[in-house]
Amino acid sequence: AATKIQAKYRQKQAKAEVDAKRQERQEMEEGAVKIQAVFRGKQARKGMNGEGDVEEPGDLGAPEAEAAAEEVDIPMDEDTANAATKIQAKYRQKQAKAEVDAIRQERQEMEEGAVKIQAVFRGKQARKGHGAQMVSDMLGLDEPVGVPIDIPMDDDTANAATLIQTKYRQKQAK
Repeated sequence: AATKIQAKYRQKQAKAEVDAKRQERQEMEEGAVKIQAVFRGKQARKGMNGEGDVEEPGDLGAPEAEAAAEEVDIPMDEDTANAATKIQAKYRQKQAKAEVDAIRQERQEMEEGAVKIQAVFRGKQARKGHGAQMVSDMLGLDEPVGVPIDIPMDDDTANAATLIQTKYRQKQAK
């Protein structure tokens, strides 16, 4: 029984190692394909030489250029795999940054729109005269404040007015 257990354990370990090596090889091949694609793109752009569809006698056509690019062999070693990984990481980083920037921009536009809507609503309420009713409700008065009241402006009064404004804005935000 112990022999069978050991055999199963070794089999599991060997399978894990083989899977890890396959995964590593696949990643290296994908990285190499990326690097080759970049190289082929550069070669094709270089071959175009800024002349569009016009070919010069020394230029290679599309099938010949592909064949020439396939001859370029990038070695499959650890350095190449690391380079491909770095390229992929930078590309993914750039994509993620673009997504985050788009989300931030959208959120900022929504907040600016909400502020604008609130400002329009508050202006409309003030023009209708509802602003005085809201202030009297907050102060606990029986009648709306419509007649100007002569209040001396000292530090305590200014602090009280600021506190009232803060409470009012908090209430409006809810």
